[in-house]
Amino acid sequence: MAEFSGEQKLRIVLESILRKVPKEDQCKKYGISEKEFDSWNDKLINEGGQIFDEKVGKSSSNTSRKRSSLRKKSKYLLIPSLCLNLALLIFAIAWYLLKEVDDSGYASDQNLQKTKLSLQEIEPKISEQQVSPDPVLDRRVQEKLAIQNNPAVAQTNPDVLSFPDSPINNEIIPPVEERVREVNLLGTAYEGLHAVYLLDAGTDEFRKPEDYMQFAKRVSAIKESIQSLSSYSYFNLVMFWNLREASALGKTILPATGEYKNLAIQWLDSLGKDPYSLKENRGQFYTQELLSAKPMAGVVGPWYGINTAISFDPDLIFAFMGGISGYKVSNIPKFHFSGLGIDPSTTANSISGSFSPDQKQPISNYIRQTAVRWLMTVENGEDLPRDQNSLENMAMTRLGLNGDVSSVFGRVEIPWGKSFENFLKYLNVSLDALPQVHFFVSLSEGTYWPTGLKSSILEFVDSSRGTFSLNPLLP
Repeated sequence: MAEFSGEQKLRIVLESILRKVPKEDQCKKYGISEKEFDSWNDKLINEGGQIFDEKVGKSSSNTSRKRSSLRKKSKYLLIPSLCLNLALLIFAIAWYLLKEVDDSGYASDQNLQKTKLSLQEIEPKISEQQVSPDPVLDRRVQEKLAIQNNPAVAQTNPDVLSFPDSPINNEIIPPVEERVREVNLLGTAYEGLHAVYLLDAGTDEFRKPEDYMQFAKRVSAIKESIQSLSSYSYFNLVMFWNLREASALGKTILPATGEYKNLAIQWLDSLGKDPYSLKENRGQFYTQELLSAKPMAGVVGPWYGINTAISFDPDLIFAFMGGISGYKVSNIPKFHFSGLGIDPSTTANSISGSFSPDQKQPISNYIRQTAVRWLMTVENGEDLPRDQNSLENMAMTRLGLNGDVSSVFGRVEIPWGKSFENFLKYLNVSLDALPQVHFFVSLSEGTYWPTGLKSSILEFVDSSRGTFSLNPLLP
């Protein structure tokens, strides 16, 4: 059975209380008995209030000072005591040897001198061993002393009185496993024990082979980091897609055991490299209806995913995202647009005109120029490409055009600034208590992020002491 520290016991009990996780589920998750859980819970209830009791705090402080003072005094008393005990021991051994000389008459002055010299050599080592609390070492010292007290053995084998380094030092000091407080990702070590990996599992960006390759690289980076987690770490894996849909590996943050690591990697492997396997397998664990995070209306897309990740109270959040274009209304429940100040049906019709989704209509120059004018009205001109062809391609990509007008049918642009305002308004933690959030955004050629989303992400990164990496070097 695993040993839990005081901090871990407190987390387990509070996690059950705050997230309303049944005791049976919590015990099964951490491999503990209900009796153990009840004892931790009772201790928290009966003794938890003492940390707010000023008298107890003062008493504890005074006790600590007294103990410190006693330790200092005992240190000074210990040295004379050890010396006295050692002197008595030497005297007893010498008396015993002299007695043996008188009784037997065969022990010469030379042998007695040799024994005394041997005792002088081992005196400092005996003194060092006596203060050791290690039971194995104490036993070894007693054996040495017993042999030493037998002159016949000492004469036949003088080496028994020596204290070689190898028999003792190599056996009594076991290796200590260091508690690693860091998470490694893409060659960088981030300080923290609790991490949430957030993956954009939407399919709207999958239009070219390069898009699938970029997604596979993001998945590979997450897998490698999860595999490297230390046994002291905790983690969770969250996927989000569309506006307000998400799924998490666990209802609470999970210990980084081999079982949970393998489960996360199997989930990532099941996503495949095409939209069909991704849609089928991305929601196979805890969906948003089963999670404790309930973001308010108007918190959508990446902000919905970030809100879900924060609910697990991590130290670190690693958000992997791709290109984000206009969302297809047919894939999203209409109530997900609530709180954004837009009517998705009206906006979609104004863009798509009278074309049906099944009709194939070529893209005329007029449509391309209109798309460019639209893009220039919704984006900051400084962030737009100067080349006309690049500008037109960017506009077509943002509108979701794949070679014909019908592909734009039912798509709507999201007011990302408004979504960010909603996210901050309903955030359950203060900015000072935010975990570090690190964004890794991979975009294929000709793909750009909406200016409103990028600027709000950068503002949030500064508040969370995180980072923003555009097109990072992925495995």
